[in-house]
Amino acid sequence: TTFSAGAVYTVDVADGQIPVWVPSAATDLIGQPIPSGPVDLIGIFGQFDTAPPYDANYQLWLRAPEDVAVSGSCP
Repeated sequence: TTFSAGAVYTVDVADGQIPVWVPSAATDLIGQPIPSGPVDLIGIFGQFDTAPPYDANYQLWLRAPEDVAVSGSCP
């Protein structure tokens, strides 16, 4: 499949899972193929938590195709 504007994808990481968001402003990333194997991700790590103790709802925000690099293996 391909990256969609406003979509949130769940990515497996070493300690569990993390949501990864593609904002509509990431126009160069939208429509690009989603890699099926291990990747290195770079982006903005943000939080949107409106209730105390404000320690949940983190997600990685991707910005461009360069934020997704195919990796040789998982750590």
